[in-house]
Amino acid sequence: MHNCTDGNLQGGYTRIVMRRVRSIFTMLLLQSAVWAAAGQGSGSALLEHAAALYGRMHSCTCRMRVALRATGSPLLTGMLTLRMQRPNLLFLQVSLPKSSSERIIACNGHSFIVYAPGANRYTIEKAPANMMGLLPLLQKAGIQSALDPLYFFCGGRLPAALAIKPSIGNAVLHGQACSVVSATAYPPKGGKSPAHTKRAVVYWKWCINRKTGLLLQVKGASGTVQVRGNIALKGKKFVWKRKPARLRFEQDIFAMQINPALNSSNFTIHMRPGARRMGAALK
Repeated sequence: MHNCTDGNLQGGYTRIVMRRVRSIFTMLLLQSAVWAAAGQGSGSALLEHAAALYGRMHSCTCRMRVALRATGSPLLTGMLTLRMQRPNLLFLQVSLPKSSSERIIACNGHSFIVYAPGANRYTIEKAPANMMGLLPLLQKAGIQSALDPLYFFCGGRLPAALAIKPSIGNAVLHGQACSVVSATAYPPKGGKSPAHTKRAVVYWKWCINRKTGLLLQVKGASGTVQVRGNIALKGKKFVWKRKPARLRFEQDIFAMQINPALNSSNFTIHMRPGARRMGAALK
């Protein structure tokens, strides 16, 4: 019979530990190489890599600080609370205090609900089968896709008319090193956009965390578009007059959790008593 001494046991244990350390180190090295390769590539490759990260997540939660401004109008700031889980679960709370435009949107897998707490009214539609199906419902509810974590998690792709600059900038945001990718989005030809936005060009900028590859900030600025101005009497009807303006958008993303354990309570809206169901979409 073979006798194991303390020295043999210690030596065997040391070899096992060292093999494990080498394995972990090799894995980390490979992950770093993949991210470094993306970081050294073009702006397009870097942005596509970031979008793909959200596409591979099963669930995620985050908060977003948003700021909206139109030329000649006051700055609107607010917070977004976002929770998502595949195949079709969503919770989005939009709070813009100065505009009284709070909305709570939830998809529990069966129903897509939009609730306006101020008016205590809500709408219900059938839930789509997957996350991609949520994008048109969100747009119908007045939530425009912003090429952000919500859009990419839902499977949204980079627009074909998006001209991404090959050069990559550098920045430090909230104490974290970022790569900055810029692009210009041209309006689609022959699209179904409203007439006053068909010729709008949007200039995008993303700050991407160099360590994780996740988005830390999204900025957008439009060319000149026609926005609502004052109400005017036209014939026997009151209509919104339109005025030229440039729109600016900024979104800071923080408190991101990747693949957290979520349950049905995370996708539930608690309405006040007497909430009234509406037939038309709430915007």
